[in-house]
Amino acid sequence: IMSSRSFVTVGITTYNRTSLLPRAIDSVLKQTYPFFKLIISDNASSDATPAICEEYERKDSRITYIRHPKNIGYVENFYSLVRRAQGEYFVWLGDDDWWAPEYLSILVDVLEKNRNYHVAQSSFQYVGEDGVDGAPIVWEGEFDVMHQNYSDLSKNIFTKGRITHYIYGLFRRKFLLECIERPIPERRGWDRIITARIALRTPFYSVRPILRFVTVRGIKIENTF
Repeated sequence: IMSSRSFVTVGITTYNRTSLLPRAIDSVLKQTYPFFKLIISDNASSDATPAICEEYERKDSRITYIRHPKNIGYVENFYSLVRRAQGEYFVWLGDDDWWAPEYLSILVDVLEKNRNYHVAQSSFQYVGEDGVDGAPIVWEGEFDVMHQNYSDLSKNIFTKGRITHYIYGLFRRKFLLECIERPIPERRGWDRIITARIALRTPFYSVRPILRFVTVRGIKIENTF
């Protein structure tokens, strides 16, 4: 039996993504790990997002839907979810991405057993809008983040964008709150700056299985690597 400290808040920020949002939500609800709550933060969508989210909220008590009356910006929407979260852990899921059913279970187990780590992430797969898989991104070789010193890791954060996917990892919630205590304004490269700030404060734990799937829009799949 997991302790109450092992409770996870999952946060989805969304904006006008009705075609893909249900897949993201469903992947959370299908998690094998049972101790979670999902908060969906809608950044003033102008499409059918409210109707979709309200229907999910009505059917499943684990879901809380929040709609901002005006667009507060992508980054502030992320921060707002962390501040609303409860429990030991927090994880952010993009509204166009999705997880394998074991995602939370495996990452919670990792952090429960390795108390000196404050974030864990799985390998992931890019998927084109047409459903075609790109090459898997596995944390090994030059991307073996668990065995890089901070100098090499920080350099790779700014030169190899895939390491910024660690902002979508599972965090100890109080640790992440400390990392955003002085918020970084919305700007180009925000994700790299916050990833570098996180890397200053904790080593990164990676698991090899591909448990996360990332939609790539508007560019050829081979150009994302």
